[in-house]
Amino acid sequence: MDFVKQITDYCQPTSPVIAIISLILNIFFPGCGTILNGLMGPKIEIMQIIIGVLQMITAVCLIGWIWSIIWGILIFMKKKGSLASQMK
Repeated sequence: MDFVKQITDYCQPTSPVIAIISLILNIFFPGCGTILNGLMGPKIEIMQIIIGVLQMITAVCLIGWIWSIIWGILIFMKKKGSLASQMK
């Protein structure tokens, strides 16, 4: 379980708009939203870019597409959760 937490820690959203765009891109173009999210932060997140490329490569066998959609949802949910905690 610790391994899964370490991997999902890499999906840090940069802004609400980028989180939504990342989700939409990951649904239609697997990996593109993850790469965009990795490039749009205050510093470039190499691990997110690598994950996005792996999602693109494995999209051929549908695993990457499903992974990309789940990753986009995680990005969106993390940003939504961080916004909710900021409002409290």
